[in-house]
Amino acid sequence: MNLITLILIAFIVIVGYFIRTIVYPPSNFPKNVPVIPFYVSFLTLFYKISQEDIYNIYIRKKIEEHGIVALYFASRWNLILQKPEYLQEMFRDLNTFEKSGNQKKVPYSVLAAYTGDNIISAHGENWKKYRKVLQPGLQKNFDEEPLRKNSQQLISLIEKDQEKTSGGVLIQHFLQRYTLANVAVCLLNTDFETLSRSDSPLHLQQLAVKKEIFKPIFLNFPILDTLPIPSRIQARKEIEKFSKNLCNHIRRSNEKIDKSELNLSNSMIAAVETGILTEKQFRDNAVIVFIAGHENPQLFLTTLLYICAKYPTIQEKLRDEETNSEVPLKERPYLNSVIYETLRMYPPISQLVNRKTARPAMLSNDVIIPKDTYVGYIGYATGHDPKVWGADADNFIPERWGSNIQEIRTNYLSAKSSSRLIAFHGGMRACLGERLALTETRVLLTELLKELSWELDPDWFDMMTPGGPLSPFLLKLKFSKLNP
Repeated sequence: MNLITLILIAFIVIVGYFIRTIVYPPSNFPKNVPVIPFYVSFLTLFYKISQEDIYNIYIRKKIEEHGIVALYFASRWNLILQKPEYLQEMFRDLNTFEKSGNQKKVPYSVLAAYTGDNIISAHGENWKKYRKVLQPGLQKNFDEEPLRKNSQQLISLIEKDQEKTSGGVLIQHFLQRYTLANVAVCLLNTDFETLSRSDSPLHLQQLAVKKEIFKPIFLNFPILDTLPIPSRIQARKEIEKFSKNLCNHIRRSNEKIDKSELNLSNSMIAAVETGILTEKQFRDNAVIVFIAGHENPQLFLTTLLYICAKYPTIQEKLRDEETNSEVPLKERPYLNSVIYETLRMYPPISQLVNRKTARPAMLSNDVIIPKDTYVGYIGYATGHDPKVWGADADNFIPERWGSNIQEIRTNYLSAKSSSRLIAFHGGMRACLGERLALTETRVLLTELLKELSWELDPDWFDMMTPGGPLSPFLLKLKFSKLNP
């Protein structure tokens, strides 16, 4: 056998092994877990298809029957949970199901360079340290007045844009500017000028970063980021520029404030000065506050406005409650029911895989999971399961939450604690930004209802995003003033 033949055989073996790792799950994966065909993760590269359709066609039957499936995503096979009992076990056992974000999962990727090691993705002592520094500023009671001012600025921008066209307003961009303004004023004691100017430097820099980071080919094959690809090299430079400018902006804005004031940026800066956080840890957490603090609420607000446009009676009932109610926003029954029902049906971060088993695990004496397995969940699946929510699980019914605010709040808390609703994830690692997200949602929706009505642009193709975060894809709405 000559050298060329040996090389050819070796090449065939290597290629065969590579194909095997993509087409089939690892041999130690549990045999009683159904497998989603590997090609499902690549459909959006070739077809215009929403993740709702992908779920209903390829995943739903298997995951509703078993509560768990094996799914290929981001260059590896993962176990994806849907059954609330499984989710509770995962959320509860932090030592077995360790948080393992991009910085551990794909440390060589551009995405990992962007988000770093932060309060969302860190595990163990680092997470405890980040939580101690950031939690007080994230979970305080937020003043609604700055949010109302931002809402009025947003409404003005929407009206001006609507005056320019007889068609719909591409709403996502405006909502992103709005939620960024809220992060600035409520969390970081600054102003990114996103509502006062369309060319806010930090906003434009972040958009440039996102454009490079979230290209499907690199999300599916992050190993490509190890190659000297010019666009990825440039992306890393843009990330460095953005993160440096963000940190400098935060520091400049907080130079003259009272150091004893309960403020997230205040706490982070003080933690660096006292050696609790390193400069990189400050940078990574500042970036994740900027990202998660505005992107997730923006996605949810987009979906909420879509729901109000798609079901006009809901918009009318909300407006009636606003007109006839003097109670605080968090005490209004129908407003909160609509918000919770939207979270149930369309959680912004629908699919999340950021936990890794530190040792073998068993779920409810049913499924044995080997060590070093990545485990995640699909919130959309849990929210649409008829065994969890009843035969009408696919229908938008705010009334399912209750008839008065006490009953509605009790049902919401119960749904979260039982992992039937995981829009804000669960357990000790539940989202710390829930309070701000719900507050800004209530404020913006009520301010919009006072001044505008809206409907879906008839030329907009009704579909959810193809992949990644869940929201209406490039939503366009037509707005009308209530009292012109």
